[in-house]
Amino acid sequence: CTTDGGIHLYQMRRMLQGCVRLTARPE
Repeated sequence: CTTDGGIHLYQMRRMLQGCVRLTARPE
């Protein structure tokens, strides 16, 4: 997954969780 530096912390956390849920990959 890719994370932008302009998004908020909570937004990043949600994005990461959603990504990890779909794929167990760091990217």
